[in-house]
Amino acid sequence: MKKYATIAVLLAIVSIQYAQAAEVPFVELKGHTGVVWHACFSPDGKKVITGCVGYPSPTAESARIWDAKSGKELQKFEGVSDASFSPDGKKIAIEEDRHIRIRDAESGKELQKLKEYSLIFLPDNERIATTGWDRIIRIWNIESGNVLQTFKFHGNSPVLSLDGKKIATWPNDSTLCVWDVESGAELLKLRAMWSSFSPDGRKIAATDYDGRHFMSSVTEPYQTTLRIWDIESGRELHKLEGTWGLFSPDGKKIATTGVDGTNCVKIWDVESGRELHKLRGNWFHVFSTDGKIVTSDGGTIRIWDVVSGKELQTLQGHPLALSPDGKKLVTGHGANGTARIWTLE
Repeated sequence: MKKYATIAVLLAIVSIQYAQAAEVPFVELKGHTGVVWHACFSPDGKKVITGCVGYPSPTAESARIWDAKSGKELQKFEGVSDASFSPDGKKIAIEEDRHIRIRDAESGKELQKLKEYSLIFLPDNERIATTGWDRIIRIWNIESGNVLQTFKFHGNSPVLSLDGKKIATWPNDSTLCVWDVESGAELLKLRAMWSSFSPDGRKIAATDYDGRHFMSSVTEPYQTTLRIWDIESGRELHKLEGTWGLFSPDGKKIATTGVDGTNCVKIWDVESGRELHKLRGNWFHVFSTDGKIVTSDGGTIRIWDVVSGKELQTLQGHPLALSPDGKKLVTGHGANGTARIWTLE
């Protein structure tokens, strides 16, 4: 009996090891001929847009829409490398020929053409925020093409709150401003850079600006400070170690990464400012609604449970997009145009 019990235990161990070593299922997206650098899921997770830059050949530049389950190509747009879905998934925005084109996601029919260079859909699906070549932010009505609001802007791309009520700009003098989208009123001004809003739009996380660029010293990296602010009162809530910050979908946690050489992503409790976990990786990617976060370090991708801090899966490639439910991940794999949609645990 001992002999058979020992065999059973060995078989169980082998089975566990095999399960752990088993490859994560994926579908390969075939069609791009250059580096796939951009991807985004439709809000329902059923479609994926990927963008391919013009490398190694200028003719490689294209954007494509795929079925997220089968990997079947649904639409193709040549000469563009960036596209995104509207919040309801019915429209797509494409940067093409120094213009933003808004198209119907099903038919590909062009609905609007704007001479702007970046675009954010507002959550009401009726308005968009664009940044123009004249460095002015405009709020548009999609159907009429009328401009509803403008903001002077001289710097990096604006950040919009999830509720569409606030917009943050970071001009070249590194004074970060938060504006009310409806009235155009300035709500908050900080000596800071790189920002993200909490999901309810009441808080903003911004990196301190001390006159140095974070890559000014590769041999002697330094740790920057990320501060969380209450927008209405202008009160500083917490000071955290990190350079970039990203709130979880419920707003209860925030992830930071820094340039202090620790090679880790930190998860913090927003209410208390307490550090919860240190996760391996030098960069983080979006949270999912089911409590996952993706970190990457070179060509290694790790998926984590942010509640327990447990590593769930390890993959190879470069993470591009996580589906809203956290069940699928799009990755890029070099200059041969390879992209994959992985099905996660």
